[in-house]
Amino acid sequence: MAAIAKMANVQEDIFRLIGQTRQWMKSYAITAALTTNPKTPVALSLNLLSRLHDGDVKILSAERNVPDVVRLAAQKRLAPKV
Repeated sequence: MAAIAKMANVQEDIFRLIGQTRQWMKSYAITAALTTNPKTPVALSLNLLSRLHDGDVKILSAERNVPDVVRLAAQKRLAPKV
């Protein structure tokens, strides 16, 4: 399933289905793949962002292929707390 989550030529409905299936979302590889996929719906990506490790969030914050909203949310998560 992680391989499908990485594919950019899959319809958004498939990503929504994967995101709604609890058993598949237990896998960190699937969560990370969905978050970094540019075709994943923004709402799903933003919800999954909190599950990612800091190293993956750092990579995501510099990724140009993801929507700007997701990239900015990743940068905001990495910003130092005041």
